[in-house]
Amino acid sequence: MAKVFYILKEECDRQEKLKILYEKEISSLPSGGIYPRKRGKHIYYYFGQYDPQIKNVFYKYIGTDSEKIKELEIKIEKRKKLQKLLKDVKNEIKEIQKVLHGKLSTA
Repeated sequence: MAKVFYILKEECDRQEKLKILYEKEISSLPSGGIYPRKRGKHIYYYFGQYDPQIKNVFYKYIGTDSEKIKELEIKIEKRKKLQKLLKDVKNEIKEIQKVLHGKLSTA
């Protein structure tokens, strides 16, 4: 039975490393989203991001350059995927710790 808990402990350590890696990667990516606004017949794109200093969403004009917009969309999509993976890793860590702590309390 000790081998099982040893394997769980190793898995928990691996998940912790993944958590740190995901958090570091997420912090390097832009938070916020792209918001198209129609003015007349043209569409202009803005990057919206929450600013904790003013406690409101701050919009920055990013233009109509489709290459720049596509690059930003890819980064935002990557951040969203990483946030989902981070959430899954945190849940996994929580479950493993429940099992490990349950073992310690009954021993």
